[in-house]
Amino acid sequence: MSNILSELISSTSKLDKNYIKLINILGKIIGDTIEKSVKYAQKLYKLKDNLDDNKNFLCSKEIPKISITDYVRRFIKNTKPEPSTLILGVIYFDRICCNGNFILSFLNVYKLLLISLILAIKFNEEYFETNEFYGKVGGLNNKSINKLEINVLQILNYNLYVKQDIYENYLSQFSAFLQKKIVYCKL
Repeated sequence: MSNILSELISSTSKLDKNYIKLINILGKIIGDTIEKSVKYAQKLYKLKDNLDDNKNFLCSKEIPKISITDYVRRFIKNTKPEPSTLILGVIYFDRICCNGNFILSFLNVYKLLLISLILAIKFNEEYFETNEFYGKVGGLNNKSINKLEINVLQILNYNLYVKQDIYENYLSQFSAFLQKKIVYCKL
Protein backbone atom coordinates (compact mmCIF):
# COMPACT_ATOMS: atom_id res chain seq x y z
CA MET A 1 0.00 0.00 0.00
CA SER A 2 1.13 3.54 -0.67
CA ASN A 3 2.82 4.90 2.40
CA ILE A 4 2.47 8.71 2.27
CA LEU A 5 -1.18 8.98 1.32
CA SER A 6 -2.42 5.88 3.11
CA GLU A 7 -0.77 7.08 6.35
CA LEU A 8 -2.39 10.49 5.93
CA ILE A 9 -5.79 8.97 5.22
CA SER A 10 -5.67 6.53 8.14
CA SER A 11 -4.41 9.13 10.62
CA THR A 12 -6.64 12.04 9.61
CA SER A 13 -10.12 12.62 10.99
CA LYS A 14 -12.57 15.32 9.95
CA LEU A 15 -11.80 17.09 13.22
CA ASP A 16 -8.08 17.22 12.47
CA LYS A 17 -6.57 20.38 10.93
CA ASN A 18 -4.66 18.15 8.49
CA TYR A 19 -8.00 16.95 7.08
CA ILE A 20 -8.52 20.27 5.30
CA LYS A 21 -5.00 20.19 3.85
CA LEU A 22 -5.35 16.58 2.71
CA ILE A 23 -8.78 17.07 1.22
CA ASN A 24 -7.64 20.21 -0.64
CA ILE A 25 -4.63 18.36 -2.04
CA LEU A 26 -6.85 15.49 -3.22
CA GLY A 27 -9.33 17.98 -4.67
CA LYS A 28 -6.59 19.75 -6.62
CA ILE A 29 -5.15 16.48 -7.92
CA ILE A 30 -8.60 15.30 -9.01
CA GLY A 31 -9.56 18.61 -10.62
CA ASP A 32 -6.26 19.13 -12.43
CA THR A 33 -6.07 15.53 -13.67
CA ILE A 34 -9.63 15.49 -14.98
CA GLU A 35 -9.21 18.87 -16.65
CA LYS A 36 -6.10 17.56 -18.46
CA SER A 37 -8.04 14.43 -19.48
CA VAL A 38 -10.84 16.52 -21.00
CA LYS A 39 -8.37 18.67 -22.92
CA TYR A 40 -6.60 15.54 -24.18
CA ALA A 41 -9.89 13.94 -25.27
CA GLN A 42 -10.91 17.10 -27.10
CA LYS A 43 -7.57 17.26 -28.86
CA LEU A 44 -7.63 13.55 -29.68
CA TYR A 45 -11.15 13.62 -31.08
CA LYS A 46 -10.92 17.21 -32.39
CA LEU A 47 -14.03 18.19 -30.47
CA LYS A 48 -15.53 21.61 -30.18
CA ASP A 49 -16.91 22.68 -26.80
CA ASN A 50 -20.38 23.19 -28.26
CA LEU A 51 -20.68 19.59 -29.44
CA ASP A 52 -23.61 17.81 -27.91
CA ASP A 53 -22.10 14.34 -28.14
CA ASN A 54 -24.18 11.32 -27.20
CA LYS A 55 -25.56 10.66 -23.71
CA ASN A 56 -27.74 13.79 -23.55
CA PHE A 57 -28.49 13.31 -19.86
CA LEU A 58 -24.83 14.11 -19.16
CA CYS A 59 -24.44 17.14 -21.39
CA SER A 60 -24.88 20.68 -20.17
CA LYS A 61 -26.12 23.37 -22.53
CA GLU A 62 -23.06 25.46 -21.79
CA ILE A 63 -19.75 25.09 -20.03
CA PRO A 64 -19.89 26.23 -16.39
CA LYS A 65 -17.89 29.37 -15.60
CA ILE A 66 -16.05 27.62 -12.75
CA SER A 67 -12.87 25.57 -13.29
CA ILE A 68 -13.06 21.84 -12.67
CA THR A 69 -10.61 22.15 -9.76
CA ASP A 70 -12.70 24.90 -8.14
CA TYR A 71 -15.85 22.83 -8.72
CA VAL A 72 -14.28 19.87 -6.91
CA ARG A 73 -13.10 22.13 -4.09
CA ARG A 74 -16.57 23.63 -3.72
CA PHE A 75 -18.08 20.17 -3.55
CA ILE A 76 -15.52 19.06 -0.95
CA LYS A 77 -15.96 22.21 1.13
CA ASN A 78 -19.72 21.70 1.32
CA THR A 79 -19.85 17.92 1.74
CA LYS A 80 -16.69 17.19 3.80
CA PRO A 81 -16.20 13.64 2.49
CA GLU A 82 -13.67 11.14 3.78
CA PRO A 83 -10.48 11.05 1.69
CA SER A 84 -11.24 7.42 0.79
CA THR A 85 -14.59 8.59 -0.59
CA LEU A 86 -12.83 10.95 -2.99
CA ILE A 87 -10.68 8.10 -4.27
CA LEU A 88 -13.81 5.98 -4.77
CA GLY A 89 -15.33 8.91 -6.65
CA VAL A 90 -12.40 8.91 -9.07
CA ILE A 91 -12.72 5.14 -9.54
CA TYR A 92 -16.43 5.55 -10.34
CA PHE A 93 -15.61 8.43 -12.70
CA ASP A 94 -13.18 6.18 -14.58
CA ARG A 95 -15.69 3.32 -14.69
CA ILE A 96 -18.39 5.59 -16.08
CA CYS A 97 -16.02 6.91 -18.74
CA CYS A 98 -14.98 3.37 -19.72
CA ASN A 99 -18.50 1.93 -19.79
CA GLY A 100 -20.52 4.94 -20.89
CA ASN A 101 -19.76 4.96 -24.62
CA PHE A 102 -19.25 8.72 -24.88
CA ILE A 103 -16.39 11.17 -25.27
CA LEU A 104 -15.34 13.23 -22.26
CA SER A 105 -15.88 16.96 -22.84
CA PHE A 106 -16.29 20.19 -20.88
CA LEU A 107 -20.04 19.84 -21.47
CA ASN A 108 -20.31 16.54 -19.59
CA VAL A 109 -17.37 16.40 -17.17
CA TYR A 110 -19.00 18.49 -14.43
CA LYS A 111 -22.09 16.29 -14.20
CA LEU A 112 -19.96 13.15 -14.43
CA LEU A 113 -17.73 14.31 -11.63
CA LEU A 114 -20.65 15.41 -9.47
CA ILE A 115 -22.55 12.13 -9.76
CA SER A 116 -19.37 10.09 -9.24
CA LEU A 117 -18.69 11.90 -5.97
CA ILE A 118 -22.32 11.67 -4.85
CA LEU A 119 -22.41 7.92 -5.46
CA ALA A 120 -19.11 7.53 -3.60
CA ILE A 121 -20.48 9.41 -0.61
CA LYS A 122 -23.66 7.36 -0.57
CA PHE A 123 -21.71 4.11 -0.81
CA ASN A 124 -18.85 4.91 1.56
CA GLU A 125 -20.08 7.39 4.16
CA GLU A 126 -22.13 6.57 7.22
CA TYR A 127 -24.26 9.69 6.79
CA PHE A 128 -25.10 11.55 3.62
CA GLU A 129 -27.31 14.40 2.49
CA THR A 130 -30.30 14.49 0.15
CA ASN A 131 -30.00 14.76 -3.62
CA GLU A 132 -31.56 18.21 -3.30
CA PHE A 133 -28.60 19.31 -1.15
CA TYR A 134 -26.06 17.81 -3.58
CA GLY A 135 -27.90 19.51 -6.44
CA LYS A 136 -27.54 22.89 -4.77
CA VAL A 137 -23.83 22.28 -4.21
CA GLY A 138 -23.34 21.09 -7.79
CA GLY A 139 -25.58 23.65 -9.47
CA LEU A 140 -28.35 21.27 -10.58
CA ASN A 141 -31.92 20.73 -9.50
CA ASN A 142 -33.10 17.67 -7.60
CA LYS A 143 -34.81 16.15 -10.66
CA SER A 144 -31.55 16.35 -12.65
CA ILE A 145 -29.57 14.69 -9.85
CA ASN A 146 -32.12 11.89 -9.60
CA LYS A 147 -32.00 11.32 -13.38
CA LEU A 148 -28.20 11.37 -13.38
CA GLU A 149 -28.06 8.90 -10.52
CA ILE A 150 -30.39 6.41 -12.20
CA ASN A 151 -28.67 6.63 -15.59
CA VAL A 152 -25.16 6.35 -14.16
CA LEU A 153 -26.10 3.45 -11.89
CA GLN A 154 -27.40 1.69 -15.00
CA ILE A 155 -24.10 2.37 -16.82
CA LEU A 156 -22.31 0.85 -13.80
CA ASN A 157 -24.75 -2.10 -13.66
CA TYR A 158 -25.57 -0.95 -10.13
CA ASN A 159 -22.14 -2.15 -9.02
CA LEU A 160 -20.36 0.30 -6.72
CA TYR A 161 -18.15 -2.28 -5.05
CA VAL A 162 -14.40 -1.71 -5.55
CA LYS A 163 -11.91 -4.51 -5.00
CA GLN A 164 -9.15 -3.77 -2.51
CA ASP A 165 -6.37 -4.12 -5.10
CA ILE A 166 -8.05 -1.61 -7.42
CA TYR A 167 -8.49 0.86 -4.56
CA GLU A 168 -4.85 0.42 -3.55
CA ASN A 169 -3.74 0.93 -7.15
CA TYR A 170 -5.55 4.28 -7.28
CA LEU A 171 -4.22 5.16 -3.85
CA SER A 172 -0.66 4.47 -5.01
CA GLN A 173 -1.21 6.63 -8.11
CA PHE A 174 -2.38 9.49 -5.90
CA SER A 175 0.63 8.94 -3.62
CA ALA A 176 3.04 8.97 -6.54
CA PHE A 177 1.50 12.17 -7.82
CA LEU A 178 1.64 13.68 -4.34
CA GLN A 179 5.31 12.73 -3.90
CA LYS A 180 6.13 14.18 -7.30
CA LYS A 181 4.44 17.47 -6.38
CA ILE A 182 6.20 17.61 -3.00
CA VAL A 183 9.61 16.99 -4.57
CA TYR A 184 8.86 19.48 -7.33
CA CYS A 185 7.78 22.14 -4.83
CA LYS A 186 10.94 21.70 -2.74
CA LEU A 187 13.24 22.32 -5.70
